[in-house]
Amino acid sequence: MKKTRLFSCLLIMAMLVMSMSVTASFAASTSETIKMDSKGQPNDDEGDGWEYDGDTLILDDEDLTFKISGTCKVDIELKAGTLSSGTVSGDLTIGEDGIVTGGTYKGDVENEGAIKGGTFDGSKKTVTNAGGIISSGTVKVTVNNEDGTLSGGTYSTTVNNESVITGGTFTGALNNKEDGLINAKKGTFKGAVKNLGGIIKAGTFSGAVTNGDAKDDDYENATIEGGTFDGTVTNYAVIEGGEFNGKVTSYNTIEGGEFNELVTLKDSSLYSLAVNGGSFMGIDFDTKKFDEEDIDESCEFMIKSVCKGTGVISVPKTGEYDETIKVGVTTPQGVTLESISAVDGNGSKVKLTSKSGYYTFAMPSNGVTVTATFSDYDTSSLIKEVRVYIDEPEYDEKLGKASVSSTTTAYSIKSTEWLVDDEEVGSSYTLDVDEEPSVTIEIKANTGNEFTDSPTVYLNGVKASVESSSSSLITITKDYKAIKKSTHGHSYSGKYTDTEHWRVCDCGDIIEKEAHTYDKNGKCTVCGAVKAVATIPFTDVKSSNYYYNAVVWAYNAKPQVTDGLNATTFGPNNTCTRGQVVTFLWRAAGEPAPKTTNNPFTDVKATDYFYKPVLWAYEKGITDGTSKDKFSPNSTCTNAHVLTYVWRAIGSPNKDANATNWYDDAYYWAKYNGIINGSYTGTYNLQGSCPRANVVFYLYQYNQISAQK
Repeated sequence: MKKTRLFSCLLIMAMLVMSMSVTASFAASTSETIKMDSKGQPNDDEGDGWEYDGDTLILDDEDLTFKISGTCKVDIELKAGTLSSGTVSGDLTIGEDGIVTGGTYKGDVENEGAIKGGTFDGSKKTVTNAGGIISSGTVKVTVNNEDGTLSGGTYSTTVNNESVITGGTFTGALNNKEDGLINAKKGTFKGAVKNLGGIIKAGTFSGAVTNGDAKDDDYENATIEGGTFDGTVTNYAVIEGGEFNGKVTSYNTIEGGEFNELVTLKDSSLYSLAVNGGSFMGIDFDTKKFDEEDIDESCEFMIKSVCKGTGVISVPKTGEYDETIKVGVTTPQGVTLESISAVDGNGSKVKLTSKSGYYTFAMPSNGVTVTATFSDYDTSSLIKEVRVYIDEPEYDEKLGKASVSSTTTAYSIKSTEWLVDDEEVGSSYTLDVDEEPSVTIEIKANTGNEFTDSPTVYLNGVKASVESSSSSLITITKDYKAIKKSTHGHSYSGKYTDTEHWRVCDCGDIIEKEAHTYDKNGKCTVCGAVKAVATIPFTDVKSSNYYYNAVVWAYNAKPQVTDGLNATTFGPNNTCTRGQVVTFLWRAAGEPAPKTTNNPFTDVKATDYFYKPVLWAYEKGITDGTSKDKFSPNSTCTNAHVLTYVWRAIGSPNKDANATNWYDDAYYWAKYNGIINGSYTGTYNLQGSCPRANVVFYLYQYNQISAQK
């Protein structure tokens, strides 16, 4: 009896354990793959969290991530859960508890949930955002934002907004309809924008913007309250604020804003002109009616200085005689206002009064012209040349951000935009085979600096195409050829340094570098290199110094590149002479015998230790003399000298005929290839004396590059 009860208890416990195990296993499963057959329909009628009723695939489990295997040609209703991948040619309905994070959708889409990724590119299809949120994704179809929010994503075709836009990139047309709000501080709008009854509060607009409608006064209340407008703006409604850097034409009301170009006022049979506030570079009008209207006294008129000469602003006649008008003057660093004067329409002098940073005058009956004279700008301080470096895009790599290399801090990157198939993508985008990426880079002048009218811009050492430029901002573009997928049919190349070896593709290109993998005997299992246990006797060189490995290499190299100043002192901060540097470089190259015996230098003798190195460097074009017959072997070398010697020894790569200084090509090549990385902190001093630490560091980098050739 006891044995029977014991057996029963054990059986029940086993069943409970099995039940718990099954439950735990089920709870751990968070994804469900739904396979499609050759007709684009699910293989089964149902599965975990989903069912197929013969017409629609219904997904309804908020704890599951659904993946479509194959092409789905039926409609999908995502009631709950996450749809992360697949190709869907049927229509997609996303419920309040549904989330889309990836996949390709070619049918109509209705969203009440969340779209956080994916590509929507069905021909003549529509995405309707009916109460949901779109925060990311690539949308190539018409979007109707009815009761939802667009907080991110890329939109290349028409967007009709009747709700809220807080972010995103819009390259197609945008219609901001009644009840529509654009409040996108991080949004960019490159296509044409029509504000038809809505409100614009924030965003950067580079395309043409129309506020209101030329033929319909139903849209008279369309309002621009803020934003940056770099393109043209045509106003048929109300402008209350914003920064306007392009031409503005107004047929209706301006209440405020900063207008950095001439504002033109024009008549319309539907609207009444009014200027009740704002800061203006100037106002012009081709209407007789405006003579009877009022430019409010709260308006400010600004004269922005030119590099040199005079700035002129015309303030039109107002309807109210003797009204007080303000005129402000702005000057950048290096420019001073020398004089300012005003005359009326008859050429008579108008009194200007300086007050709280402005000049004021009483408006006469026939308008005023104000003229400001500025001191000559010191054009030598203007930025004439810009150099930008960016990693070349490769297959299966994420797009990175551009970075500026410069000996000054005069300019910096404002933004970097990558495009694939003419669509903007983020820095997390991974390139696929045959894609043709392009990059647009905006470079801004930092405070106190300005670009010349036509600056020369180099991208990776090659002159770049300048799309647009101003005194404060330059935009350049670069198109890349189709990305090719490597077969990765590679093997060890037989080339290595003391730290790594290389694998090469069948075509001979280096695919990757790998650190040595040593066995117990200290031999690399791939290339056979023997692990060297190198030591140095120098007490003034620590393992934490950036040049430590370089000194170890230089001291232990065969032939030895250099030893110390004495048995225990290396002298990393001591300077090097021209004779010493070419000797170190010659030894790093393997002490090649010069082919010539012709010595043009009277200060270099056959008994000098640097005799062969100088002849070798001279015949290789690495360096010539300081004059026709002088080499000056005892003269101190600068960083620029040493980098140039190394650059020439490696074959003068990326040579630029337009380089301003003799060392420019060498410096930017060294900067881009990491030759000088770690050899300085703060501002790099090209003209400063090059210490021994830097010399061996540069030569060590040269040795690593030479090993690849």
